[in-house]
Amino acid sequence: MVIPNSVETIGESAFENCTGFEGSLTIGENVKNIENNAFKGCVGLKGDLVIPDNVKSIGMFAFENCSGLKEIYLGKNYYGSSKENAESGLYSYGLFDNAFSLSKIIVSDYNEHFANDENGVLYSKNQAVFYQQ
Repeated sequence: MVIPNSVETIGESAFENCTGFEGSLTIGENVKNIENNAFKGCVGLKGDLVIPDNVKSIGMFAFENCSGLKEIYLGKNYYGSSKENAESGLYSYGLFDNAFSLSKIIVSDYNEHFANDENGVLYSKNQAVFYQQ
């Protein structure tokens, strides 16, 4: 599935529980926001997922139950579900819950809000653990 460069926001529940699709997801370079539940329950999403640098916010439960995702790369501008949460060191609640195949999350070295360690554990810059498989 390809989200084209002409899209700036993937709306709330836009692809929630989508069926009939199996494969990878490519998110266009101009997407800035992925809203709550956008891909929740899309069990057909498989492989690695790159969240492009322009994506700033990802809503709650956006990729919950996407059990085929393997690795996630978070770009340099990702700050969680809101700027206020990022400044408080909060993560997008439930973002990758039940993504059972997810082995690690890789964060851009240039991201000001989040980091990961060599095992793919996601941390806020204040070292609070947010995701650990």
